[in-house]
Amino acid sequence: MSLFKRFSSTSRVVALSSAVAFATQVAFALLMLRLFSPQEVGEFSVISQIGFF
Repeated sequence: MSLFKRFSSTSRVVALSSAVAFATQVAFALLMLRLFSPQEVGEFSVISQIGFF
């Protein structure tokens, strides 16, 4: 049972970390829209998502 609790806790930490990373990427993309064209920001977002996975 303790192994399951540990796994469950680890899974939550990983899921939360992924959500924070994705939110940070969204915020960064919105900031980049002020400096670059939407096409360039879209390409960056796709490439960074591929790199993340």
